[in-house]
Amino acid sequence: MVEITGTPSEKMVISGKDGSFNLDVLKDFVATTSKVKTDVSLDNSELVFAGYGIVAPEYNWNDYEGIDWKGKTAIVLINDTWFSIWRFHLV
Repeated sequence: MVEITGTPSEKMVISGKDGSFNLDVLKDFVATTSKVKTDVSLDNSELVFAGYGIVAPEYNWNDYEGIDWKGKTAIVLINDTWFSIWRFHLV
């Protein structure tokens, strides 16, 4: 059994071909890992959007299906999926 206590950077900078923007920890992002390592870095890691990160075969829903994750960082939405769908009239 291992306990992992992380201390993410206070800021994250997302950069792309059209510029960059800053994110503040806990306001704009949270970071977590299950890797048992002293240091985990996202420097120059390609970002891949994974919706809400849901795998629900009973609804034919898999946000991870068909995505090559090797060496990439998943961006996953938080909060209740069904609330967001209702709130933004997506159905």
